[in-house]
Amino acid sequence: MTNGRLLHHERLLCQLPEYLSLQFRLTSLLMVRPTVLPPNYRHYLAIMAVSCYNCDYLLRVLEEQYLFYGGDPRWLAKGLSAVDPKLKEIASLNELLAHKPWVIGAQHIEVSGS
Repeated sequence: MTNGRLLHHERLLCQLPEYLSLQFRLTSLLMVRPTVLPPNYRHYLAIMAVSCYNCDYLLRVLEEQYLFYGGDPRWLAKGLSAVDPKLKEIASLNELLAHKPWVIGAQHIEVSGS
């Protein structure tokens, strides 16, 4: 637990401690551990993916974590017009990954300008 509390969905998972432990490990691996993308970028990508699902609870959790990991508040206020151009470039692919991963093909992954 990086924020010192259990979120609502984590409290529900307390009934399944092995699953909760795996969920914490996976979240840490995907969202916090050092990789090419800093944690605030990963959280912003998650915000972009969740924003179309009308799940205010999860959106607020991700926004809070985004800010906790050093995210720029202007990105939340202004949206894609304020984000790093690299994130803007992959916004459509990120949306497909979140909503329709089965339609992704090579044409979605090609790097523009190459």
